[in-house]
Amino acid sequence: MKKVTIILFRIAYIFILIVVIFVVIFDNINRMRGKLSVTVNGKEYLPHSLECQYVDKGTEEKIIYKNKSSRLCFKNSGSAYGMYEYSFDVNNEEINIRPKVFVFKTNWWKIQNVNLDVNVYKDGTIWNADISAEVNGYTYNKTFNDIENNAMEYRIE
Repeated sequence: MKKVTIILFRIAYIFILIVVIFVVIFDNINRMRGKLSVTVNGKEYLPHSLECQYVDKGTEEKIIYKNKSSRLCFKNSGSAYGMYEYSFDVNNEEINIRPKVFVFKTNWWKIQNVNLDVNVYKDGTIWNADISAEVNGYTYNKTFNDIENNAMEYRIE
């Protein structure tokens, strides 16, 4: 009887240890990741930084990013259901804008891949932009006109 009790306690300890390890690992997984590429008048532009904010609570998300050639690779926790706002600066001699892309996360446990391609171009004297977003295999496109005088905000659900 004593051996059976010891074996049951060891099984319980191992099970509790596995659950704790799973919770620690699962809670620290970056569930939103992607790539950002920007072109200005046909030339590749590498943004200096990218910011992410969880809109529902107004909290700043810690974002990890790496500059890889002409793309900015990023990841953030994305551990909650709701809207995430990604914003970055596009600054050069001719234009100074801050695009914002809102991504709605429907399942808090899923990893979400967000790839953003922003093309800023001058059409005569007016600056326009095209944003292409690929989120988990679905592609979304939008064109913005006169971006110097109008905000560039794109919501993806």
